[in-house]
Amino acid sequence: MKTIRGIFCVFILIGGLLSQACGEAQSPAPTSTIKSQQSTPQPQKLQTATSSTADQRDYFPIDIGREWTYDIKTWKVKPIIFDNVTILRGSSSYRKFFYAGSINPHAGVENYRLKMKIKGPFQEEQRLMSVELEVLEDSLGLFRYFTQVFWGLENFSLSGSQTGMLQAVRYSTDKFMADYPDLQLRSTDRINSEKVIFVWGGGGMIREDRDSIFFVGIDNNVPGYQGVPLSHFIRKVYSDKSAKVMVFSEDSWYAFKKGLVLLEQRIGGEISMVWQLSK
Repeated sequence: MKTIRGIFCVFILIGGLLSQACGEAQSPAPTSTIKSQQSTPQPQKLQTATSSTADQRDYFPIDIGREWTYDIKTWKVKPIIFDNVTILRGSSSYRKFFYAGSINPHAGVENYRLKMKIKGPFQEEQRLMSVELEVLEDSLGLFRYFTQVFWGLENFSLSGSQTGMLQAVRYSTDKFMADYPDLQLRSTDRINSEKVIFVWGGGGMIREDRDSIFFVGIDNNVPGYQGVPLSHFIRKVYSDKSAKVMVFSEDSWYAFKKGLVLLEQRIGGEISMVWQLSK
């Protein structure tokens, strides 16, 4: 979290995408739900917690070799990726900006697939535990600028009462230079980002500037997983620090000993993207 918490941030709205998303967030949009816009998934046979006091970390397994395959569906509202990015030049931070980009250039409903696995451990002094991910298939281009992806376990409080999982990424400087010359990058620059994707303890909330994640609670009534206790999180991204205009939200559900099984992104009240664990 040390690299996320900078004093100054330069807000770069790439291609006007973030401002466009903000406009969509303010315009009226019909409310949609998983049940109405997504075909009901087949019931999943998942291991369930034997105790209500089960360790929340068991909902985010990071054992070496584990694989996840997600069927991803997009709608007419284009999904967004959003990261708090740090450019490193030499031994110090050069500047920070928020990267907002559309990940689906086509209108209408489209189907994609994401497949990834835990490649192996990754040693970092600042993390309690870190692993590197290997992206095996990414037809939507979620990781098109990334060269490496890591998950790291970290304490966010001095007492250790609040713990969470960070997703850290290393971007391809060459790809950014080619697509966004206005950033005036150098070939020797390093581009990194971090965001919290899972948190427990200490109130179940992490707020980082315009990007926040909240632990909602255990949900037993998710379509396709009725009766299965899932850890429910909501990520909210706002247009500025005032948190008055929400650009998008992401609901995510994690299963005991399985990890992320369902993710739903909404922009302006409309579903833009859904991830469904297929195996």
